[in-house]
Amino acid sequence: MSSKSFKISLKTNAFLVTVKGSNLLVFGTDSFRKKYIKIPSEIGVKYEDSNLVFYLIDNTPENLKLLKMYEVFLGNWIKLFEKTFKKQLILKGLGFKANFSEDNSKIELKVGFSHIVSIDIPKNDVQVSINNNLILIEGSDPSIVGNYAARIRNIKIPDSYKGKGFWYKNEKKSLKEIKKA
Repeated sequence: MSSKSFKISLKTNAFLVTVKGSNLLVFGTDSFRKKYIKIPSEIGVKYEDSNLVFYLIDNTPENLKLLKMYEVFLGNWIKLFEKTFKKQLILKGLGFKANFSEDNSKIELKVGFSHIVSIDIPKNDVQVSINNNLILIEGSDPSIVGNYAARIRNIKIPDSYKGKGFWYKNEKKSLKEIKKA
C-alpha cells in the first residue's frame, strides 16, 4: 500500500468530514476563514498528530498517478492558504500622526482636518501595527487587506504638489511643480 503524508502547520486546523458518501477536507485559520476540498474516492485519508496521511484504497498505476497529482495540488494549495498578505502605508506630512485608540479597536488619524478621523479595525481579519509614520496591515485574505489599506488611503490621498498624505510603500509618483509668482 503506497502512502504520502503532508504536514499542516499549527496556524491551520484541518478536519475530515464525510458528506453524502464523499470525503471533504476542511481547512480553517484563526480568522474564521474556511476552505473545503473534495478528496477523490480512490484516495483515503487519516489524520495523525499534525500530519495528514493520504493512501490508496485500490493500488493501481492510474490511482498512483492520481495520488501523486493530488499530493502536488494539495501541497501548493496549503502554501497559498497559509500565506500572509501585507500592505504598508507611509504617512507623509508635517504634524500628521497615526495612533491606536485606547481600546485598540480603532486607528485614530490626525491628517490636517479640524477633527481626528477614526477607522475601525476589522476583528479577526487583519492585524495592524503602527511605527512612527508607517502603518503595516497584515492578513490572510488579500482582498480584505487591500480594501482596508485603500480605505485608510482614501482619507488623505497624496497631494499632487507637496505629496502630503498616505503613500503605499515603494509607490512612485511624480509631483507637480509649484507655481512661482
